[in-house]
Amino acid sequence: MTILKQLGRSLDVQNQSRSVLFQFVLTEFIATYNGIKNSERLYRKIESTLITDNPPHNVKDLLQQLFFSLSKLTGTNIDDELMVPWSTDKGSLNKLRHYCHMLASKSSEDNTEETNFNICVSKSFHSALQAREIILSLDQPLHNKKQSIPNYQALYKFLDKLIDNTHQASRILLQLINSFHDDENVMLFLIQHKDDFERIFKENIIVKLFDKMYTNGIEDAKKLIIEQYKQRGFHDIIEKISNNIDALKS
Repeated sequence: MTILKQLGRSLDVQNQSRSVLFQFVLTEFIATYNGIKNSERLYRKIESTLITDNPPHNVKDLLQQLFFSLSKLTGTNIDDELMVPWSTDKGSLNKLRHYCHMLASKSSEDNTEETNFNICVSKSFHSALQAREIILSLDQPLHNKKQSIPNYQALYKFLDKLIDNTHQASRILLQLINSFHDDENVMLFLIQHKDDFERIFKENIIVKLFDKMYTNGIEDAKKLIIEQYKQRGFHDIIEKISNNIDALKS
């Protein structure tokens, strides 16, 4: 095999590896976003209960639910080092952090989107951890007898940071997706998870992305995806792919 052919195979493997890794990122981002929305719902209920109930009756139960929700994001056993995320239940946000770190480490120096996305996800993860620690401290008996209600401001602060950094990460993610515009696997992933992305971005985001990526929008996307799968010999799934893409138009 010539050096050029060896280099070509090496680059192809690297591209495939990056493609698969990015699909892991998208999978865990969907799970993380859903988990954070649940945590935000509980946060608002706690905030409302503390304002309207005097004294608040069910705050302890809500805090326990919030702690459980955050634990599903961070995982229950946390070490300082990035761990292999598929070995045990490490939490969706912790897995996302791991994959983002891997993706950023494979990127070229000028790919600021992947670096910034990694930073936002990491900040979200640490905010979730700190919120968990504060919930544990709120569950402890108060040493100051004059203080009948604990101070929840620190908890609010880290939950706000968690939500804000996740929203920022979602905006950067759209820019990252654009860099995979010639990757049929990533484009098909977006189509297959259309409903998830529409819940996150509150609009027909896949069609909007295709309109930005390709001159003729969906039609160009369909042509690229089908041609590349045909070249790889996946003729038996072409009709299904075509139907899934056509469904985007409705």
